Amino acid sequence: MHMKKIFLFVSLLFLTQISLGQENARPKIGLVLSGGGAKGLAHIGVLKVIDSLGIQVDYIAGTSMGAVVGGLYASGYTGNQLDSIFSMRRNGKSLGQMAREEIGAIGGTASLIGTFLIMVILIAVLGLVVVNAMKHSPWATSTVAATIPIAIFIGIYLRSIRSGRVLEASLIGFGLLLLAVFAGGMIDHSQTLRIYFDHDSLTLAWVVIFYGFAAAVLPVWLLLAPRDYLSTFVKLGTVIVLAVAIMTLQPEIKMPALTQFTNGTGPIFLVSCLDFYSLLLV
Repeated sequence: MHMKKIFLFVSLLFLTQISLGQENARPKIGLVLSGGGAKGLAHIGVLKVIDSLGIQVDYIAGTSMGAVVGGLYASGYTGNQLDSIFSMRRNGKSLGQMAREEIGAIGGTASLIGTFLIMVILIAVLGLVVVNAMKHSPWATSTVAATIPIAIFIGIYLRSIRSGRVLEASLIGFGLLLLAVFAGGMIDHSQTLRIYFDHDSLTLAWVVIFYGFAAAVLPVWLLLAPRDYLSTFVKLGTVIVLAVAIMTLQPEIKMPALTQFTNGTGPIFLVSCLDFYSLLLV
C-alpha cells in the first residue's frame, strides 16, 4: 500500500512536469487593441472569436477605446459579456451607467472617473503632438486648416448632393487634399500669406481646443466622419510616398544588419497583423 502511494505521487509529479514543460513551450500570445472611439468596439468581435477558438491571451495592451475593452477583458470579462455590455440592447447607456449596474455604485463611479481621466490624458498628448507639428510651420498649419472646410464639403456632398457615393466623395476629397498640400507649400514661401498661419504653441492650443468643441457639437456626418477619410488618405499617402522614395533613392542604411538581441534575449516579436489587430507571438 505504501509503495502504491509512492508510485502514485511520482506519477503525478511526472505528469505535472510534462504539463509545465508543455506550458513553457507554448508561445506567449499578446493582443494589441487600437483606439478609434466607437470603432474600437469592433475589438469585441475579435475577442469573441478568440474565446470560441480557446486561444489563451497572455498579454493585452491597448489605446483609447482599445484600452477600455482590453482592461475589461483582462479583468475577467469574456467576449460575449463585453458584447452584452456595449450592445445597444442596453438602451444606449453610457459606460459609467453600465459599469454601475455590473459591478456596483463604487466600482462604476471609479470606472467612469478612470475612463474620463484616461481620455483627458490621451487627448492632451495628442493635442501636444499636433501643436508641436504646426508650431511656426505655415505649411503644416494651412494644410491642416484646409482639411476642415474640405471635410465639411465632403460631408454635405455625401449627405445631400450624392448620397451614399463614398468612393466618389473620397476621391474628390483626396484630390482637394493634394491641392491643399500644394497650396500649403506656396503659402509657406509667400511673405504676404505665411504670417496668417505662423503661430506659436499657445495660440494653436486654443485653436485645437475650439476645434475639439466644434467637432463634438456638430453632427458626425458633417465633420468627423469625412475628416476620418481625409486622415486615412494622409497617412496612407505618406507611407506610400516614403516607400517609393526609399526604393527610388536607395539611401545608405547606417543601422547594422545584426543587433545585440540576436542571441534571443531581447524584445524580438513575430507579428501577425489582421486589420488593426496584432497577435504578438513572443
